[in-house]
Parts: sequence; C-alpha cells; structure tokens
Amino acid sequence: MKKKYVICTFVDSFEFPLREALRKQVWWRAKEKQKDYEVEIIVYNHNTTKSIVKDDIKISFINKNEISQYKIVADYIDYITTIVELRSIFALKAKGYKTLTLCDGYPLGENKILLRKVIIQLLPYIFKKIYVFSNYQKKVLNLEQIELIKPLLPTIIKKNIEKYKEPTLLYMGHLSYFKGVDTLIEAYKILKNDIGNLNLIIANNMVRGDKKLLEEVQNLQQQFPENVSIKGVIDPIEELSKAWIYIYPFIKPGGTMSFALSLYESQQCNTPFIACDIGANAEFFGKTSLIKPHSIENMVQKVKEIMKNEYE
Repeated sequence: MKKKYVICTFVDSFEFPLREALRKQVWWRAKEKQKDYEVEIIVYNHNTTKSIVKDDIKISFINKNEISQYKIVADYIDYITTIVELRSIFALKAKGYKTLTLCDGYPLGENKILLRKVIIQLLPYIFKKIYVFSNYQKKVLNLEQIELIKPLLPTIIKKNIEKYKEPTLLYMGHLSYFKGVDTLIEAYKILKNDIGNLNLIIANNMVRGDKKLLEEVQNLQQQFPENVSIKGVIDPIEELSKAWIYIYPFIKPGGTMSFALSLYESQQCNTPFIACDIGANAEFFGKTSLIKPHSIENMVQKVKEIMKNEYE
C-alpha cells in the first residue's frame, strides 16, 4: 500500500487548464509524487467543501470557514504557498512529516510585515523543513532552516510556429502598475516613432487590473489601432513562439513566482525577453536581458539592441 502525500495550498480556485504559476507548482508537485505515493491536494479558502478527481489525484476543496476545524493525517504533508501567512499555523493540527514551500519572489508580502516576521520565527517549530527556490528568498527570510530546491519546470512542447511577419512585442499578465505596464506603454510610444511597423500585443489574461492603467491601454490602442492588440486568455507557448520580444517589466519581486516561469518559457520558445533586475531574476537568468525598474530609456535601448542583434 502506498504512503499518503498531501499537498495543501491557499487559493480561491483550482480550475483546469491551470494558468497561474502557484497552482501549476502544486499540480506539478502532485504529479511528481504520484509515482510513489497516493496523492491528495487540499485547496483551502474555497466557498464550499467538495472533492473532485483529476488524473487519479483527489482534489479536496475546503470551505474557508472550516479551515480551523479540518484535520489532516498523512505520511507527508507539504504546504505550498506564496507568502508567509497566518494560515500556515493551521498546520499545527496536521499529523505527519510537514514541510513548507514558499514560492513568492518576496515572501513577506505587501502588508502585515511585522506580523509576518513574527510568524517566520514560528515556522521552524511547525515544519520539519522549509523550502524556497532562490537565494534571494533565503536572504529575506533569514532562517538557518531554509533549504534551496529547484522549481518544478514543465517540458515545453515546442510548436512549429513562425514569428509574426512584423516586429512584435508581447506582454502577458493583468494590467497593474507593480507589473510595470506603464513603463511599457511609454517605451512603446517612443519606439513606435523609430520602428513604424512595431506591434504590441497585450494579453490581459486575468481580464482585470488597475482602472487608470486599463484606460491608458485603451487610449494607446485608440492611438495606434493597427498596431496595438488587446487579447484575453491566450496559449502562452503559441504567443511566445510568434512574438519577436517578450516584455516582463515587473518592478518589484513580490506578487509573482521567485522563478519567473514565463521567462523560462520564453527561452524555450527561442524568443528574446526583457525583464527588470529585481528579486532572483539575475540569479536564474543572468543580467544580459535585465534593465532597471521604471526605466523607459533602458527598455527602449534594450528593445533596439535585440532588434539589431537578433533580427537584422
């Protein structure tokens, strides 16, 4: 009889196909462990308590109001979350070999910093091991018990897709200022004067964002209706394969995975990328393709550099 391996995570949905990086890490971990264990995924913060089975893996959705009452008993229990949060303490009620994997690029989050720092000191007493993906995360947490592991990465099935005929920049993600979309907008306006046929595709895959920024994007599309396209949910591998340059302009490490999955996917699709030198980006991808956060000038220069070196 196989031992039981339970993976717990705090998300509001777990719908296939999975598009968000944390959910993908949970699923890939489950698939990896399925070889040797009976695996169950427990999804907290849901509105109902129910279960489904996907690829012989049980996924249990636990009502957020029942978290404190729910007990887990398994041989191994892995909490995979983004940031340090109070709900991790509920692991005290679980029985088994407990580990914690923190995925966010800045595991202290954006608020309740003092509370999170207190919780950090409690973590070694709750979990046998605490895992992170980067030295940057390890430095932020500043615990001796932290161990470095490699993020799980999918095998990218490359498609025989040709690049767009005209030069195209691609942005994927919802429209928020912390993602640096405003820098991209201003850089594109400058680049358009020098590269008249330069196109911009914005894949707003969450179909939401900061209201003012949404208006700025709409204004940009009205200004360049033949060159600016706004899409919803897309196939990232297909779009990355067709784009000339992928833009990942996040201005801070928080709010995204420590290992920027889309930069890895861009590499696998042989598409040059531009990202900001924040968090663990240099640690994983080197500094050649990185620019300063907020720097319109740096982004413009880097796009021109790639256009010259890769496509002339």
